[in-house]
Amino acid sequence: MMTPRGLLKTFVKRLRQVAKRATVVIAAITLPQICAAEGAFVSVGSGSAGGVYYKVSKSLCALVNRELSGREVWCSPEATPGSVYNLQRLRTGELDFALVQSDVQFYAFTGSNAWLGNAFPGLRSVLSLHQELVTVLAPADSAIDSLGGLKGRRFNIGSAGSGTRATWDALEGSLGWSADAGVRKLAVKPDAAPSMLCGGDLDAILLLVGHPSPFVQRHLSSCGMKFVAMDGPQIDSFVSTHPYYERGAIQASAYGTDRDVPTFGVRATLVTAAHVEDKLVYALAKAVLSNLAEFKMLAPALRSLQARQAMEVGLTAPLHPGAERAFRELGISRGAAVR
Repeated sequence: MMTPRGLLKTFVKRLRQVAKRATVVIAAITLPQICAAEGAFVSVGSGSAGGVYYKVSKSLCALVNRELSGREVWCSPEATPGSVYNLQRLRTGELDFALVQSDVQFYAFTGSNAWLGNAFPGLRSVLSLHQELVTVLAPADSAIDSLGGLKGRRFNIGSAGSGTRATWDALEGSLGWSADAGVRKLAVKPDAAPSMLCGGDLDAILLLVGHPSPFVQRHLSSCGMKFVAMDGPQIDSFVSTHPYYERGAIQASAYGTDRDVPTFGVRATLVTAAHVEDKLVYALAKAVLSNLAEFKMLAPALRSLQARQAMEVGLTAPLHPGAERAFRELGISRGAAVR
């Protein structure tokens, strides 16, 4: 015969079992309803929290969340190290959408660069956004005034996993510089690089940004920096043999400088994966395209974006069917061949 204490233990054990079963039943009934009510949560990989990519992703998500409030999608911008990281996480499913440079998009889709691994045939384009220009800053009194002037200098080429680093690696590979004759490469985070440049610990820094950039504006005048022109025969040859790059100029009007600075760059593109549901991609693309004028006002780098450019400039991977539907419904069609 069980003692009173034993009976109490048995009772408590059975009570816990009943409670556990009840919790499972309640969860089975209510969780689908909760999920249905909340809709889909989608993440957008961007760049560093102080950069243009993050500003664009925040603006994009704010617009999407307003347009689709309480219905289909809740969009969340995610700060990340940059384009290469974004594509790696998009491939594994840790991100749903990502902002990436057009050159990195090409390398990922075709598998033409070892540091991005095998080809990513499931990569899909959603939108082409703003132009990003190769931007080299050096002290105003520096003798560095061209690409060749960087030889032997302490040059910050960007963190591993960033699109900036990927672009420099591609350019450097085309120059034929020997290890001894090339730049002295450093991988400093963007936020720390300007202060190191001002302090004399760096000779020049490389950025790949849309202009006007608050980050560039803040540091351009902090200790007397200048833009370095990135042009000449070697740049011309590099751009002409890589269709995902385009010539450009940092406009004097953007920062109140004396002249436009010739350079080249890429396009920031929004991408996703083929397995992401059509309705999600459609909802996001349509929310942006239907409010394009407002979207352009939210981020200065987007000011020159035109609707047709959004579907045809710098896109290597095929358009996602959801994005195609949004463009079609809004009467936006391709013009000239995709660059």
